[in-house]
Amino acid sequence: MDPDLPPEQHPRLQLDGAQWFEVVYSKVFIKKAPHKNARSWGWVHKGQKIQVAPVRAVDADGREWVELTFVQLARSCPERLSSDDPLGRGFAMIDGQHLDLGRLLSGPLPPEEWPDGTEEAQCTDEERVTLRRLSGEKLSVQVQPGDLAGALLQRVSSQVATPVARLRLVVNGSVLAMNAPVSSLAGKEVDLVVVPAAQRAVTGGEDGSVKFWDLEGLMCVGTLEGHRGAVWTLAADLPAKLALSGSADTSLMLWDLDRLECIRSFEGHDGAVCSVAADFSRKW
Repeated sequence: MDPDLPPEQHPRLQLDGAQWFEVVYSKVFIKKAPHKNARSWGWVHKGQKIQVAPVRAVDADGREWVELTFVQLARSCPERLSSDDPLGRGFAMIDGQHLDLGRLLSGPLPPEEWPDGTEEAQCTDEERVTLRRLSGEKLSVQVQPGDLAGALLQRVSSQVATPVARLRLVVNGSVLAMNAPVSSLAGKEVDLVVVPAAQRAVTGGEDGSVKFWDLEGLMCVGTLEGHRGAVWTLAADLPAKLALSGSADTSLMLWDLDRLECIRSFEGHDGAVCSVAADFSRKW
């Protein structure tokens, strides 16, 4: 056993207690042992997130290092598997202030900041766009080849708990259209703004559809389909984002105007439904 290496954890223990760190320096070397003069397997880049064992290694100078899990080492340094030491281990220094480098790794990250899959973990800062909110909060989001603004906002929507329809990207003072390409934004910071709820209306049509309208923008923001006959009557609670429609097909349908989908349908009439009234304060 190499005397410079700390005791090695069993791979299962590594993964069971694994933590994540983010690379915050431009390039951080992965060393074969936890000391600065050790040989390198390779390196990781700023913005990438690395999975590490729960136990820190400490070098002779008292500096802390993380040990990459065997899974992470295979991702970050695949050439190791074809080297003369395919079972070698990998370590990264956490803080390089004594080398005038500053902080190298940030972590351990809270679970909500863990990457969603390998692709996101390997994504560097140059492959992400940073979204600034008016609150000062910043979100880092991966930009994929061919991405449009709408697809990017779809990934952000759950993080900010806001429907995509109310999110906008602002670049140099201009609002990007939902079908605008965003690949050129990688590595940059742009503004993410939330549009206040606008005046809305709901209508039913002879074609069986229910339409949700933005009265300020004079545009349809959603078409709800499901009825097999003309929609003859509607009731809606716009603050609650619910609508109930009655149709010539004898059915009623309850709609979620936020997700633009049917929550529930009601059958039982023998003829067309010509009038509805609803207490939307009750749980459906």
